[in-house]
Amino acid sequence: MRRQRTSPPNPLSVVTARGSHIRHIRHFIDSNICTVHSGFFYALMIMLIVACTPAATPQPLPAGDAARGAILFTQPIDGTPLCTGCHTLDGSPLSGPSLKGYGAVAGTRITGMSASDYTVQSLVNPASFLVSSYGNLMYNQYGQHLSGQQIADLVAFLLTQ
Repeated sequence: MRRQRTSPPNPLSVVTARGSHIRHIRHFIDSNICTVHSGFFYALMIMLIVACTPAATPQPLPAGDAARGAILFTQPIDGTPLCTGCHTLDGSPLSGPSLKGYGAVAGTRITGMSASDYTVQSLVNPASFLVSSYGNLMYNQYGQHLSGQQIADLVAFLLTQ
């Protein structure tokens, strides 16, 4: 005859027999401790996967056309706000900085970053660098609404300013 393995007595089992309300507490503890620990380990696993996954390599942009960029600058694209709603080209400020002389200063904004890369970053992730005296007001969904070609065209246009 085989002996069954017995586990050590649960300290709550003695108390459990004394009242139904304590049985409910024991059931809650038994069923939720695993859930809490499983949730913790699941979250930890997700954080490790995210931390260890390399970031997507950005694809190089095609050659930009400044003339097409000038048109895009003044038109809404796929429901996005107009660039001219916040930026001017004549030096007068609006809610965003003027882009007069932009081509000359874009390459000096972030050390080691080219004017072209800085402009792309400013379009797709505008909060990554804020021009002094301006808050984080720029629409941050251009990267989802503009094609690579449209971004390249806008960059080509802006660098001529």
